[in-house]
Amino acid sequence: MTHSVRNMLQSTFIFAGIFVAIIVSIFGGTVSVAQAQIVIDDSELGQAKQKLQRAVEATKQKNAESSSTSQKTQANSPSQTPNQNNQSHRLFKFWSANAPATTFTYKAPSPAFVDYFYSSVMTSPPLLPQQNSTTSLHCDSLRSGSTARYSTSASADYARPYWEDRVLGNAQLFAIPAEQGTVTAIDFATLSSQGQTQLGFRYYANSLDYDTPVEPLKIADVFAITGTLSKARMAGASTNSLLGDQHVLALFEQTLTRTKKTSSSVVSHPITTYFADIAERDYLTSLLKERWLLAKNPQNVLRGFTSAAPYTPSNESWLALNSQTLHTVPYRLPLVINDEVTNPSEQQNRLTPLVMVEWFKRLVTHDRVAQTAFPRLTDSDIQGVFYGQKAFKPIHHGGHTGGLQSNTGNIVHAALAEAIQGAPVNRPKTVLDNNTRGAWRIWQTTDWQADLQTQSSRAVVLTHICLPNYQGGREFTVFAEAKYQHSDDLYSTTVNNIKVQNATPEMTQQRLQNHAAIKLKQILTEVFGQLLQVEP
Repeated sequence: MTHSVRNMLQSTFIFAGIFVAIIVSIFGGTVSVAQAQIVIDDSELGQAKQKLQRAVEATKQKNAESSSTSQKTQANSPSQTPNQNNQSHRLFKFWSANAPATTFTYKAPSPAFVDYFYSSVMTSPPLLPQQNSTTSLHCDSLRSGSTARYSTSASADYARPYWEDRVLGNAQLFAIPAEQGTVTAIDFATLSSQGQTQLGFRYYANSLDYDTPVEPLKIADVFAITGTLSKARMAGASTNSLLGDQHVLALFEQTLTRTKKTSSSVVSHPITTYFADIAERDYLTSLLKERWLLAKNPQNVLRGFTSAAPYTPSNESWLALNSQTLHTVPYRLPLVINDEVTNPSEQQNRLTPLVMVEWFKRLVTHDRVAQTAFPRLTDSDIQGVFYGQKAFKPIHHGGHTGGLQSNTGNIVHAALAEAIQGAPVNRPKTVLDNNTRGAWRIWQTTDWQADLQTQSSRAVVLTHICLPNYQGGREFTVFAEAKYQHSDDLYSTTVNNIKVQNATPEMTQQRLQNHAAIKLKQILTEVFGQLLQVEP
């Protein structure tokens, strides 16, 4: 976690062309859609990098001075324990470091339920709220919080490097052992100070693994589509466009479709690969770093998105439906990988849980926090990703819910309803409707993979949840990963003390994935329960 940002910046390769600048003002400035600076040539990009590098050095000096002062204070403070002193050097500023009272353990269900879970929960049609006409990106109500416990865009200063060192949170809140899974969350609150109201954030995790890169699976599709739309805006196109004979958002929703996997390898949907070709993998990776997110860990990369078959639209021009104008959005095929000279990890998608929740949080606060708005995108672009074509054509005019709100599967919905109810529930939608006056919203993307050779599997989810009218209004972003390791032979069952093979390898792989998804749901129930009990 002490990576060299300078070396990362010097080694980052970016294609020549039109780029979005890192920040409008490196010290205390704000970034908005209208203020996004376009870097025209390599010399301007070099100047922008040098500006960021100077900010990095200034931040290092400032942190060193703060650390020196803090250590002197701690040395004179008899109440400071060694454990608390060590925690001050982790990414989050700890306002609380209390360890959870209980520890999560996976409760394996019956084999029949494991098989049933796939169709009934993992790939079932999405549940939708009773009040389903809104396309807003924020909750109608949100509880108040304390400025001593929540970070703001000003206190975190996301426009400067090392914002991870300045946010408030607790990396040991969740009672999930690291070997069982990884959880990172951002809780939202409304903060009031001197007559001003602003949005506050509090960061939570279950371990220091929040800064360890993992394969994001289909979660990466969200980053590919937002990067693509950013590039499209540069070319004059918009989200409300036809690409060939299909709406851009309809293509995105096809990438969310669930299919049974027969291989443990990570293969993207052909449309996602096409989007990544448009966005360009170096541009996507630069968004994680100097162009936007300023992630501290240089191991975050988005250079994967390989697929078995290419996708080509019937016509590669973008037809803007509002203006009926055609736009050409250029794309670049990825460079051929030479395995002998290239580090394979540099040609993959690898993201830390903290980066995933931060990217998602910034999308949903695009119209509320100008400092972290996504480069080039408009509010309607983000609404299209979250709501689909409903963002441009209301339901009462024939539109339909799409985007991340319509993603298949109800793992998040079931877990959240059980956390609210405090007990297992058969009708999650009823519980959510009753507790939010039908105004709840869940945006999520979930995926899973299994490895027959190691008899292991994992399931991941990235979700943003809005619960207006519940506890004064709750809103939070969560990434969770469940790790499952089977100790017995899933190929066989025992009959009269004799092992009988009763499953094909494909069925065994499916059961491994199902176990990971069930474990993910149990972890989420625990996590949501703890989030809903935390005082503001």
